[in-house]
Amino acid sequence: MRTTEEFLIQATSILMELKSTVFPNSFMIEFMHLVIHNTSKLLLSLWKGNILSDKGKVDYIISDKDLIEIRKACAASRTTIPSSIVGKLSDIHKSESFHSAETKLAWILFYGPAQLDGKLPKPYFTRFLEFY
Repeated sequence: MRTTEEFLIQATSILMELKSTVFPNSFMIEFMHLVIHNTSKLLLSLWKGNILSDKGKVDYIISDKDLIEIRKACAASRTTIPSSIVGKLSDIHKSESFHSAETKLAWILFYGPAQLDGKLPKPYFTRFLEFY
């Protein structure tokens, strides 16, 4: 059983005293930080091999060659995708994080599926599509 010390919880929220509060159902998921910022950064770090969580099983890592191809394809697409859809996309080969939730979401929804197909092994690519 996990303890409150592991999660750095110092006290119970005063909201828990309200009879109408049912934890965690009374609180909505904060999508931008929980999913867009944190999950996309984690996945990119995992795919680049910066996080080795499977004790040597690393078939989910995207090669540097493929990352360079992705970078070039994304850079080339900047001239064909209106800036009203997404601003300048950061270089995923050099950067662990993007500059805004907007560019992360654009990569997850639009660039990622097209660019990861054939570069990320099929089971992981399928899961990526199911996740988002």
